[in-house]
Amino acid sequence: MGRTVIGPKRPGDTVYSIADWGDATVVSPHFKVINLSDGATVIARTTAGIIHLQDGGYRAAFPLAAAGSYAVEWDDNGGTVFYDEEIWVEDVVLIDGGSILGPGDILPPYTDANPLRMKRGDTKPALNLQLLATSGSPYPLQVSDIVYFTIQPQIALDGGFAGAPLLHKQMTITDAPNGRVSYQWLAGDLSFYGSFLIEVEVNTVGGDVISFPRAGATPQYIPLVIAPDEDPGLTP
Repeated sequence: MGRTVIGPKRPGDTVYSIADWGDATVVSPHFKVINLSDGATVIARTTAGIIHLQDGGYRAAFPLAAAGSYAVEWDDNGGTVFYDEEIWVEDVVLIDGGSILGPGDILPPYTDANPLRMKRGDTKPALNLQLLATSGSPYPLQVSDIVYFTIQPQIALDGGFAGAPLLHKQMTITDAPNGRVSYQWLAGDLSFYGSFLIEVEVNTVGGDVISFPRAGATPQYIPLVIAPDEDPGLTP
């Protein structure tokens, strides 16, 4: 069983840990929290704070008071650990995602010199992205996370994106452990042309909002160039 990662969190923040047994019925799931630096038990094995989400999915909510690295171990009351999550709690979480587990960049590595290019009205290829942690490793998602992307005109950056976005759509999580998300363009989505910026936003089940690429990344948004098509409004 691999270890997934939660974080970073500030001391005192509520941590949400999720275990998913799929379609299996779990009568009494338990979890405990261990300090990875010394192996000490921080929260003894318990059912406190666990709620049933759906099917075999459960969520535990608990605070961690001190900075450090912790592990959450889940079991089905049969003595076997099934889910193992690591949590980083830091005294300072940098707004630019500079902590090791903060949001980082996005693959493919679009740049101002190599933007994502489409034509007005196109619906292919789909928008396929991989979210990265600042360490460069894939940013693990939970299947219950909700991921959106937004398109704004590049010129709107000077005004702080005060206006409504041109497009705001939910993406499909295609590979949660590796941070892969996708969106299949629909007819009418790309009804404009010019230079634009894309931002991806992850809304976690715990209520956190995480933006990609991170502030301070180069570039801080995915550059998108949409060229005009030669037959606007015409169908085959």
